[in-house]
Amino acid sequence: MPGTKKRRQSDNAQPGVEAERTGVGEGALRNSRVLKRIALASIPFFRGRRSPRRTSSLITRTFFSLVLVVSFCLPQDVAPAFAASNAPGKVAPLVSRQISEKKPDPKYAIEVRYPQIADAKESKHQNFNREVAVLARKQAEEFKKHVAKPEPGMPGADAGSSLDISYSVGVSNDRVISVGFEADTYYAGAAHPNHHTFVYNYDLRQGRRLDLGDLFEPRSTYLKVIAEYCVEVLAKQVAQPPDMSEIARGAAPTAQNYQSWMITSQGLKFTFDPYQVASYAEGPQEVVVPYRALKGLIGAESPIAKLAD
Repeated sequence: MPGTKKRRQSDNAQPGVEAERTGVGEGALRNSRVLKRIALASIPFFRGRRSPRRTSSLITRTFFSLVLVVSFCLPQDVAPAFAASNAPGKVAPLVSRQISEKKPDPKYAIEVRYPQIADAKESKHQNFNREVAVLARKQAEEFKKHVAKPEPGMPGADAGSSLDISYSVGVSNDRVISVGFEADTYYAGAAHPNHHTFVYNYDLRQGRRLDLGDLFEPRSTYLKVIAEYCVEVLAKQVAQPPDMSEIARGAAPTAQNYQSWMITSQGLKFTFDPYQVASYAEGPQEVVVPYRALKGLIGAESPIAKLAD
């Protein structure tokens, strides 16, 4: 999840409003923005050649023509929002909800997106929706506690503070839902924004949130195996030469170091936030530990047992 770009909040978003967005994936929205930039880039070509009215019409037609072309060329499974997973089992259909809030004094903007199970009738599904919604709101409330009016002339004072949280889904099937969140926080006057990740992994069969240890046999050495794999990958992945002392500390086999994990079809994805194993400039680091590296450690009734087969 490195390199997440902030999305501009709608100018007419109302404070505290949660908006449901269905049928359009994050990828489709990004494609639409790219196409719009392409259309706008054509303005210099049309200027000086046609009247303003005809220029505007041509730009509009160019944009929507590009949308149609890309829509027909893309695979059909790209468009639906969070509607599919390559994991086995029936997919748990998810929709995206959003918390948007803006205040002028002190100036700040909040945009938090989080998933919900569509048409949740079972108590286990309702519990997922409730806990994820609470988690999202807590992030927003915690951010507001630290918002302060910056001193005049401080860097970033005019921009104000901001919180932008997006998410991705690792798997969503009849047994488990794995969600990873990326949070970008900026407080007016700070030297740079901060980035951190957090996750929510949920066992649909048992109706509860999962800890990493729930995936493995009791008293197994899963943390040691995971840490050894991650250290080896990180040593080659970060800027060279690597600071092995920093990697050894941030990727040591402790629960705290491995609290940001997601279930994917390829393996368990671990995210190390900036400063954990590398400098801020290098951004967050991700390592996918393949299931073959965890052979013999995964419990027979584990939520990932079928994925690991």
